[in-house]
Amino acid sequence: RVRQKLFLIFALLFAAGAALSAYFYLESVKQSYREAGKYVTVVVAGTDIPVRTVITAAMIRYADIPERYVHPAAARSAREVLGKITLTEVAAGEAILKNKLVAEKDVRYGLAFSLAAGERAVTVAVNEVSGVGKMVRPDDRVDVIATFDVAPPDPQQPKTTYTSTIIHNIRVLATGQNLASAKDAKDKKGSGFETVTLAVTPAQAQVLVLASERGSIRLVLRSPVDERIIKLPPTKLSDLVGVAPAPKAPAAQKPAVKTPATK
Repeated sequence: RVRQKLFLIFALLFAAGAALSAYFYLESVKQSYREAGKYVTVVVAGTDIPVRTVITAAMIRYADIPERYVHPAAARSAREVLGKITLTEVAAGEAILKNKLVAEKDVRYGLAFSLAAGERAVTVAVNEVSGVGKMVRPDDRVDVIATFDVAPPDPQQPKTTYTSTIIHNIRVLATGQNLASAKDAKDKKGSGFETVTLAVTPAQAQVLVLASERGSIRLVLRSPVDERIIKLPPTKLSDLVGVAPAPKAPAAQKPAVKTPATK
């Protein structure tokens, strides 16, 4: 009898444990179905998107995904991704993650990302004078003035030195290796760099490189509220002192050769 009672007690305990296990299992299944029933709309790639690609409307679509499977950084609307640049490749159908995108001109990811479409980065050497006392900062706007010698057509004449503003109102990308603007930089004192990197068009890049290789250049700092382009003629040294260039010496005339008269 004692054994029967013990057996009955163990049987009841086992049955109760099995019932509890079944109950909790069913509850977990119900919870899974409830969670799976909550869908959210996310932005996914409509096609394979290569790395460093500007996302356009034709590249994306919307998809409904169970909420429990949605990545916290998944974009929920098109405005969060359009115009952004991909830092990694995104496969077709894959959710687009906001932390894998970068906005144009976001210098946190390198100099290349600070360039707008059609811009090129050109670095020029500067010193205390040509670099505006080294007080120029990223995001400042500058003009570039070049001084160079031009040989006249007549090799007997001296070269003429010209100074001219060759590029107007261009953006400073970096001073040395500093990409941060003055408002973001910890050290706002003008020191510690020997180069300035400028954002220019391809045509301006050629002009700037030629001027820096064959002449000398200076940066001229602009006011942030002044966008006027003032085009001036080149200045010559003779313009400063009011001296007209020396007239070209007349060519020496050859003596006339007389031919003997014929009879």
